[in-house]
Amino acid sequence: MAVTLALGVLSFVTAQFHSLHLVASWSGLIGVITGAYGQFISETTRERTFLIIGLGASAVGFFLGMARGGLFGGVIG
Repeated sequence: MAVTLALGVLSFVTAQFHSLHLVASWSGLIGVITGAYGQFISETTRERTFLIIGLGASAVGFFLGMARGGLFGGVIG
């Protein structure tokens, strides 16, 4: 839960800067994966609530990072 929230915040904040699209997209992708796994193993409503918040922030950061250059934008090619 804590990892998903941290990655969600990182992804969401870095997505606000065009030059940090690599950080936003990768942290968002990892945040979505860890959040999905967390949902699978969570036991309490409190865990699920914070996982959904982290998942949402990670997804927004991931999608904005993908729109601004993607996972490998400018590195390969």
